[in-house]
Amino acid sequence: MKMGTAQKQNISVQHRMWNRYDSTKASIVIINYDILGKWLPDLKAINPEVIIFDESHMLKNSKAARTKAAKDLSLEIDHVIALTDAPILNKPVELFAQLNIVNPKAYPTNTFFSYAKKGSVAKNLAILQNQ
Repeated sequence: MKMGTAQKQNISVQHRMWNRYDSTKASIVIINYDILGKWLPDLKAINPEVIIFDESHMLKNSKAARTKAAKDLSLEIDHVIALTDAPILNKPVELFAQLNIVNPKAYPTNTFFSYAKKGSVAKNLAILQNQ
C-alpha cells in the first residue's frame, strides 16, 4: 500500500513533534507499524525495558520492512510480548516470524525448517506453553 502526500506530511509532522520532546524520558510510546522504520532510531534511543507488539500477525513476513524494523527494535529488549488473535493466517512460517521476534535465541532465523520438522503447529504450540 502506497502512502499519499497527506499521509507522508502527517508522518513528517508527527516526527517533528516527537523531536520537540526529550524522547529519552518517554514512559509509553504507541506507534503504528507503517511508520516504525522511520522512528526506529528515536525508539532505540529510549532504551525500552518492555515492548508489546499488538496485532503481531502483522509481523508474519520476515522479509517485510515492518517485520525487519520490529526485529531490529526488539533485539536489545529483554521483555518482548506479541499479542494477536490470529497468529497463523495461512502457513506455519507466519508464526515462526513472530516467535523469532519474541525469542530469537529459541527460534533463530535459520531454523524454521528444523522447527517445521518437529511436528504439527499444535505440537509446537504445546511445547511453547511448557517452556
